[in-house]
Amino acid sequence: MGLVPPSNGNAERTKMDEIKRAAQRTVVQAFQSYGYRVAIADTVAGFDSRTMLADVVHPNEKGYKAINNAIRGALRQLYQF
Repeated sequence: MGLVPPSNGNAERTKMDEIKRAAQRTVVQAFQSYGYRVAIADTVAGFDSRTMLADVVHPNEKGYKAINNAIRGALRQLYQF
């Protein structure tokens, strides 16, 4: 699961993003506790909302590449390839 990338919005939107990420972590931990092989792709680390967004919320090409790299890294770690 990929975390919700940071937006470039107001404080309320930023707080909602943090709440969503916390919920995502909780869901992944629950699935892991039942024995499912699930990983979190940390799409927040290294994501620069000043240069990687097309608007306030949606990633631009550079942002999508950063998200892709995070997901690829999580899959590699999970499946060890």
